[in-house]
Amino acid sequence: MIGIRILGRIAEDQIAIQSTRTAVSSGLVVELARLKNSLEFGSGKAVLDQLDPVPLVAYRRLDQCCQLLANPHAIGRLLESPALRGVWENPRIRTLQADPEILEAVRRGDFLSILSNPKVLALWTDPNIRALLSGDQIQAACDYAKEETKR
Repeated sequence: MIGIRILGRIAEDQIAIQSTRTAVSSGLVVELARLKNSLEFGSGKAVLDQLDPVPLVAYRRLDQCCQLLANPHAIGRLLESPALRGVWENPRIRTLQADPEILEAVRRGDFLSILSNPKVLALWTDPNIRALLSGDQIQAACDYAKEETKR
């Protein structure tokens, strides 16, 4: 249920972003958002809130990252972020930066495709990358990208 909640939240963010671009979200994205909403309907939300081990701040950070990824200027700022410099220099990440499938998903704003891509999922087996992508590093990078895009 927690996985549906997280993926549904990403799907909701993706739908919102794609609607501003007058793009149509895929059926899977729409169904994940609906499934999440049906789980949280009525008393289900209160139960999930009690059982969910994911802190509320992680959901806010997820929303913030999805919004930033929808902005090409913000993506550039994320790539320049001092907090993520070590990530971008990692050879496994460099390979993904040139992957046509991932680049196309970024262009479309299709975050679920990116996050569910086996090449991206495989990164989480690398302890160095997991350390580089700690919550503090991600938050610092998002703050860096967000600050510049406000100007």
